[in-house]
Amino acid sequence: MKKKKTKSKNKTIIVKWIIYIFLVTISIILFRWISTIALFIIFGVLTYFTVYISIKVEHVTFDTYIATSCFIGYVFGPLYGIIYSVLIGLIAFSVARLNHYTISNILIATICSIIINYIPSTFATAFIVTIIIRSIIAVPLFMMLGSNHLENFSQTVSLTLVNLTIYLPLLNLIGTIMLIW
Repeated sequence: MKKKKTKSKNKTIIVKWIIYIFLVTISIILFRWISTIALFIIFGVLTYFTVYISIKVEHVTFDTYIATSCFIGYVFGPLYGIIYSVLIGLIAFSVARLNHYTISNILIATICSIIINYIPSTFATAFIVTIIIRSIIAVPLFMMLGSNHLENFSQTVSLTLVNLTIYLPLLNLIGTIMLIW
């Protein structure tokens, strides 16, 4: 009789461990999806409002669109970066009415979210290189589209400075916190 109780007790312990391991694995898998969806929503709302404010303030821009597109692309891969930059770009820039400038900005953000994956370095270094590449692409592109040269230059400089001084440390911190979890 004691042997049956011992075997039955061992089986229940093994079953409990299997269930525990299964639940931990599922929670790890779901955490990635939940964190992805949460970041899409948080960054999307933040991007919408910063783009809205940047449209109202002339000659200066501090929108988070390029920075968050790069971050999503770096952390979750280029496919998520493309989805984020196109989807959030269309939503955020609908405030400014979609025109050739806003579509060009969406295209540049999409390219940046892809490029950042192919720079073999830490996020900070890859982000700096990507922002420099963005600036090199954006200035002549917007000049060809007929934008005001002074406004184009001031917006590119302000966006580059804001991305490197404010958004880089914040996104680096968020990335470090995500790696810990």
